[in-house]
Amino acid sequence: MAVREDRVLRPNGEEGTYTYTVKAPCVLIVPVRENRELRLIGQWRYIINRFSWEVPGGVIDEGEEPLQAAQRELREETGLSAKKWTQLGAPLYSTSGSTDELFFVFLAEGLSEDSENEQEDEGIGATAEVSFETALGMIERGEINDAQSAMAIMKAGQFLK
Repeated sequence: MAVREDRVLRPNGEEGTYTYTVKAPCVLIVPVRENRELRLIGQWRYIINRFSWEVPGGVIDEGEEPLQAAQRELREETGLSAKKWTQLGAPLYSTSGSTDELFFVFLAEGLSEDSENEQEDEGIGATAEVSFETALGMIERGEINDAQSAMAIMKAGQFLK
């Protein structure tokens, strides 16, 4: 990640400064079991000083395709692999006014326990399998407070209707 500060010409013709972060693209994965329950991961987030339920995800490594990154992140964060992968729409920008971070959302189906996970290394302290209805309630109550995760869950729920 880097912070940039550019000199810009504003729409009113005045010069100004625009500060933003430059970040690598990332992936978000909504892993869904045959019973329509999805796997969430939970961890303490330093920046917001609270526990956060989220969907698995992470940065796309240099030279890696988004699907490869999604498969890797799912294994690392949950120990799961998936037989069926669907990219849910076009990639999106997380906050286009403050960062250039682009993210891809994937639905992972046909889940199986694949390998030992790296949850401890990733700081993941909990996992949960919940229905879409429960996840939506968690979003409503602020238990899922990560906007990217909330959006990914809603996109997956809409896709699976």
